Amino acid sequence: MVSALDFIKELKKNNLGPVIEVPCSIFKDLINFLLDSGEIEVIGQDISEVNFQFKTKRSVVIWGDQMLRKGFLRPLEKLLLHTPLIVWAPLASNLYHDFLWYPTVGRKRIREFRKTEWGGLWQRY
Repeated sequence: MVSALDFIKELKKNNLGPVIEVPCSIFKDLINFLLDSGEIEVIGQDISEVNFQFKTKRSVVIWGDQMLRKGFLRPLEKLLLHTPLIVWAPLASNLYHDFLWYPTVGRKRIREFRKTEWGGLWQRY
């Protein structure tokens, strides 16, 4: 079993975050939910106070979502997210990730990750 600290150090050494292109706020809520549910037992060193200085950016998709929910596009939220027009959101996300982000950013990141020890473990999984 790999300790959490060793896992995070390996990710940092390879310039990789634990999850690529997932907003930290969503990931944090998911982890907290899983921990609170009792489904996951955390063992090993307590790294809750360790700052690994990861840097995050907002993707275009997250920016657009925030503009609809909290920003200047808020007047359109009900129309675009609470009617049958909702189908545009996953379509836009798929188009962005499959035809823009993956070919220009994601493919290289995944290729680099696969060269690491963790990437090898992922491949065998």
